[in-house]
Order: sequence, then C-alpha cells, then structure tokens
Amino acid sequence: MCTPEDLKELAAGYLWGRGAISSVEEIYLLGACDDMRFITVSLSSDLPESFALEQVLSSACGGGGYIEDESLLKRRVSSTLTVSGPFLRSCFAEMFQRSEKYRDAGGIHSAALIDTSGVLDVKEDVGRHNAVDKVLGACLLSNRDPVDCGLITTGRLSTDMVLKALGAGVGVVATRSIPTSLALEIAEVAGLTLIGRAHREKSHVYCGSHRFVAEMGSA
Repeated sequence: MCTPEDLKELAAGYLWGRGAISSVEEIYLLGACDDMRFITVSLSSDLPESFALEQVLSSACGGGGYIEDESLLKRRVSSTLTVSGPFLRSCFAEMFQRSEKYRDAGGIHSAALIDTSGVLDVKEDVGRHNAVDKVLGACLLSNRDPVDCGLITTGRLSTDMVLKALGAGVGVVATRSIPTSLALEIAEVAGLTLIGRAHREKSHVYCGSHRFVAEMGSA
C-alpha cells in the first residue's frame, strides 16, 4: 500500500534495501503503471530463499519493510561522508520545501538522498518505509554510489529502516524523529551514523559521531 507514483523507484529500492539485489544490473525488466498501481519486475537470478513476498505489503509500521535476510546484520559501513548540524538543517529545509504533497495535504512522509553538495533527490509517500524505498531506488536506478551519500527522513528510525540503509550502503541516516532501541543497537554494530531531531539547532547523535562535525555548544 503506497502513494501511487514513483513505483519503479519503490520496487527497486525495496529489493535493494532488503538485500535481494546488489546492483541495477541484476534487474532484467522493471515496469510500472501508476494508474493501474501495478509493478512487474524480472531479475537476472532467483530471489534468495529467505526472501518472501507477502500478498499485501502494508505501509504501516514494520509492515512495509519486513526483512528476513540476516546477512544484512553482518554488513559494515565504510562511508567517509561527514555532516554538520547547519548542513543537515539546510538539507531538511530544502526537503520540506520540495515536499509538495505534504505542503498541500499533510499526512505524508518525505525522504531525501544527500551528499556533500546538498539534497540530491526527494521522494514522498504515505508510508515512511516507502518514501525511503523510493529515494534509495532512485539512487540505484541512476547508478549513483551510495557510499558517499546520506539519507534524511521524516520518519521514526525503526529496525527495518536502519536495515534498508545498510542494504543500500549509505553511511549517515538523519531524521526529524528518533530511532528505536533495537535500530540503534544494529547501527552501532554496523558503524552507521544515526542522528535524531536533525532539523533542530540541537540535534542528537546516537552513534557514529565521527561522521558528525559538532557546532560549538551543541550536541
């Protein structure tokens, strides 16, 4: 269940973030019709045995990002991207400015891919997991290297959200909300940088502080 647009990106990001594919070359065919709300994907190889497709994928908490492949838990982050408080606040401001559906109606989550130059892409969806899938899918389909990128989002960082970031390979994940305790544990082991309340002057770095340049007098 999702906002019916950017469906190709949604499918690609969903497969990538769950560890079903590791590159765009593994997608043999990807077709989507926003009006019919239908997506067809053919891959160059069979899906992993651990990968199960439910008949209905909910956009509700946890439902849209269920990940069974435990190999994702073994991944380690190698990104050298660094960010600062002012930089993240400017990225969040731009993401909100570009979030047209949220401004028009509210009740919509946003996610953006960033690098040292600023915001690269913004996607919106009624589900926070879907918004992340869409922006990660756009990264994959454009052949952009995620190692030098970060992810910012409006949603709470649950376990599956952190695993999506690990599946894609980004090094910094920042949210206007906060992470869950289990998501934080996974991020700490993987070396992922998690930042909460990142749209505020006083953000909170939960782990991976070596990628965050703190302002004088701020956390």
